Amino acid sequence: MASSRPILLVEDNPDDERLTLRALRR
Repeated sequence: MASSRPILLVEDNPDDERLTLRALRR
């Protein structure tokens, strides 16, 4: 899901930026 476009999540939810970074680090 978010793996496809983590950037979109960050754009919609800047507060989720930390979660996105964590997913990428995975």
